[in-house]
Amino acid sequence: MFPLETVDIFFYIVSTIIIVTAILTVTAKNVLQSAIFLIFSFIGTAVFYLMLHAEFNAIAQVMIYAGG
Repeated sequence: MFPLETVDIFFYIVSTIIIVTAILTVTAKNVLQSAIFLIFSFIGTAVFYLMLHAEFNAIAQVMIYAGG
């Protein structure tokens, strides 16, 4: 087994958050709660863009999708 670095652990944490919020988006009974979970999912995707050093894509992700 290979040792995990801090970036790898952070990737797995953000991935888990995105997957959980995506499932909660679909299964939520209230529309407002579903929208909040969707925003968290979009923010998690923006964090992935930041991890890839694509700052413009991260800002566009938050402003267009999560801000809309």
